[in-house]
Amino acid sequence: MSKDKVEVAIGGQIYKISGEESAEHIQEVAQKINKHYDEIRAKIPNHKYTDVKVLIAVAINMGNDCLKIEKELESCIKELAKSENENMALMERIEELSLEIATLRTKQNRG
Repeated sequence: MSKDKVEVAIGGQIYKISGEESAEHIQEVAQKINKHYDEIRAKIPNHKYTDVKVLIAVAINMGNDCLKIEKELESCIKELAKSENENMALMERIEELSLEIATLRTKQNRG
């Protein structure tokens, strides 16, 4: 990916951002930040806090969300691994039972 600079507006300020992601992705991230910014700013009467303090609150909230998602992902990965192990055990049991059925059929056909 190219590192073209993308202009984004965050909290009413224009920033030039460059990164590994696409321009569309960077714009989407900026929109998400702005959504959180607007929500926090709307809760604070008369611009009691500076933009920097509001953006720090945004960063803390988004970091908190990110951490929760990472923990949930870890839990899902563990649950998936557990399910895969259970599936493998069931497949082995199916093979055992299939072999047993085949053996019984062979005995039945002989006898």
